[in-house]
Amino acid sequence: MLKNFLLDICRCKRSWTMKSFANTAISEIRETVKDNKIILGLSGGVDSSVTAMLIHKAVGKSLTCIFVDNGLLRKKEAEKLKITLSQNLDINIRFVNAGNKFLKELSGVKDPEKKRKIIGKIFMDVFEAEAKKIKRRQIFSTGNTLSGYY
Repeated sequence: MLKNFLLDICRCKRSWTMKSFANTAISEIRETVKDNKIILGLSGGVDSSVTAMLIHKAVGKSLTCIFVDNGLLRKKEAEKLKITLSQNLDINIRFVNAGNKFLKELSGVKDPEKKRKIIGKIFMDVFEAEAKKIKRRQIFSTGNTLSGYY
């Protein structure tokens, strides 16, 4: 039904491919960023990892990722991320181990909404503290459900 609507009624063409999407995204990133530096909050999830790869393809070494290890990841997940993105793909990533800080603040908290807010606040505090150490920072990107901000 959807196929019929798109192709037969609306006369849409089947021109979309993942490669064309990536190429368009990379071009748009280059146009937006120009020669500014980018700092990306990297969670290790699919959204921020794909964002990191697209931005890296667009601007190369102008991208610095900050990965905040919150101590809540699967065993060896942070190490796997480091190997995949920084060593295999040559993406510049700063790893910040903040696990103790997260676990201390979450200790005894049972309400899921309170936990979510605590995790979000600590992540942003740690991320911003690390970002301040980077010279010529210009553009921030979160690569997840938080909105990117400048």
